[in-house]
This record gives sequence, C-alpha cells and structure tokens, in this order.
Amino acid sequence: MEILGQAYETFFPQLGLTPVLLAALGEVRRSDRFVSSFILCVTMTTIISAVLPAEGAAGLLGPDEAHLLFQGATPLVDLHALRDGTMRGLPLNEVGPLISFPSLHCAVAYLVTAAIWPLKRLRWVVLLLNAVMTVSAVTHGAHYACDCVAGLLVAAISFHAAGQLGPWSERWLARMRGVAVLPAAPAPTVLTP
Repeated sequence: MEILGQAYETFFPQLGLTPVLLAALGEVRRSDRFVSSFILCVTMTTIISAVLPAEGAAGLLGPDEAHLLFQGATPLVDLHALRDGTMRGLPLNEVGPLISFPSLHCAVAYLVTAAIWPLKRLRWVVLLLNAVMTVSAVTHGAHYACDCVAGLLVAAISFHAAGQLGPWSERWLARMRGVAVLPAAPAPTVLTP
C-alpha cells in the first residue's frame, strides 16, 4: 500500500517534469505533443465528468470513512455541495480530485508513458511506474476500474489527436509568422546489396 501511495503522488511531478525532460533532450515536438494532448485530455475529461458525474468508490463508504481511506478523494459532503451549488469555492489545499469518471490519474499515466516511449533508457521504468500509478487510482483515488479504463481511453484519443494536430498547427503558426515550415525528417534509407 505504501508503494501504491507513493506512485499515486507522482501525478504532479510527472506532469511537470515530462515536457521539461523531453525539451531538454531535444524532443521539442514530442514535448509539444505531450502538452497539447494533456490540454485535450483535461478538456475531454471535464466535459465527460460534467455529463456523467460520479462520486467514485468513496460514495459506497459514506462521508466520514471515505476521506480517511482514500487520500485522493474529496470529502463527499464537499463534493455534493460543490455540485448542487451550495458551496461556491473551496481552497485548493483542502480539495482532492473532483473528477471520478474518467480517471485523470490514469490518463496522465498513459500520456507520460506514450510521450517517453521513444526514449529507450526510460521506457520501461516509466511504464512500470505508471502501471503502478494506474492501479493506485483504485486503491488511493477512490476510482472504479471502469474509471481507469475510461481515463486510458480518453488519453489515447487525446495523444493521437495531438499527433494529428501537430503538423497542422506548425503550418498554421508558420503562415501567421510568414516563415517557411521545415519538412519532416526523411526516413532513413537502408541500402541493400
């Protein structure tokens, strides 16, 4: 449980370090794709959560016990008050995640893994960490397995869409600046005798 708890807490460090690491390693386009996919993912997750609001597994336990058992769960009393409008604001240091379905923790686990995947030295470490973080969304984040699957699916769609938007946005920005767009690097050719 301690390992799962520590993996759950890597959400913000991974989110902040991934684009910086990619940019520092010269993977600027991949860094841009990660940031774009995260923005798309948060937008999609927020819309889905608004249409299909869920309180997660914490709702089965009741308001007092759920907050003690799940470190990432917003107290149910506060969650219900925010949703029905009786509570208009909550200090950020007192609130946990508000979105249960789809899981943003699982979505970020996917996005970070997909962004780092081409870096062979980090690939398996990041995959292992994010597999554990995905499991910890159930044990520490009050998510159901379907929340996790939905989060992974939203992330996959977002990452793919961001990959499709990348070349288009580069051309659009270049036209706005009046600059020529650099062509994509050609694939290496293999000489056969």
